[in-house]
Amino acid sequence: MRLKGILIGIIGILIIGISIPCAFAGQKAEKPAVGEISISTVQAKVTAIDYKNRKVTLRRPDGEEVTIQLSKEARNLPQLKVGDVVTAKYMEAVTVEVFAPGEIRRGAASRAEMSRTKLGEKPGGMVVQEHSLVTVIEAIDRNNQLVTVRDAEGKSKTVKVENPENLKNVKVGDKVRITYTEAIGISVTGEK
Repeated sequence: MRLKGILIGIIGILIIGISIPCAFAGQKAEKPAVGEISISTVQAKVTAIDYKNRKVTLRRPDGEEVTIQLSKEARNLPQLKVGDVVTAKYMEAVTVEVFAPGEIRRGAASRAEMSRTKLGEKPGGMVVQEHSLVTVIEAIDRNNQLVTVRDAEGKSKTVKVENPENLKNVKVGDKVRITYTEAIGISVTGEK
């Protein structure tokens, strides 16, 4: 599965070296956990609305205009007005956590959640997707800062760990959970 390949590749996130407090459920404090988060925000002003054909034209901060087609899922389109400001926030995060054998089971999982504003309110909503993969460390080369992990299907991947501190207290047989999360939220406010 392509997703598993990507997630195994993300194990290289250990190179980030940003330590996260190990307050994860069931995890002992001496096992490393690292992660990175990125958040982007963009705003655009509504310059035209074609309610019948469900098209909205937005002016970006650079002055360029873009027209988007909305599906019937955008149920609050009638509340959108020319001059409204649309704000989109995008968040992407990756965490890598190491667990002792027996603390967590190997495998993959995905989940998605969606919410939107109530009927009659200004348009808005949020979508969150999360993908996790738990692998097993099958080899560690501390001199070259390499770790080989194997997924539940038996596929192995060797990655370089940039920060050797992240290899302390890590042993062959430990489990590694890689979690990739992305979210996008859209909100609309009156003219600014």
